[in-house]
Amino acid sequence: MTDAQELLVQKDVLQAIRTAHLKKQIAVQVLQDQLVDVYHNAVAPVPEAKSRLERYVGIARSVFGIWQGVTLGIKVARGFHSAFRRKR
Repeated sequence: MTDAQELLVQKDVLQAIRTAHLKKQIAVQVLQDQLVDVYHNAVAPVPEAKSRLERYVGIARSVFGIWQGVTLGIKVARGFHSAFRRKR
């Protein structure tokens, strides 16, 4: 049986529709809360280093991230250049 068929066999169809709609809204709210939590964890500042090694690892990660961003930017620029270059 589909959801629509299950709703139609209820005694009070309107109440069944309201209940199903409320369940869907609750599920959507739970997913939104999870998405917000994931986003906040992704953009949260890095915790302060407690040792010299942690500080060096953090610096290495930052340098590597910058290097990846620069190389990605160069690849994108080259792609645009080759895609829109004038042919002689």
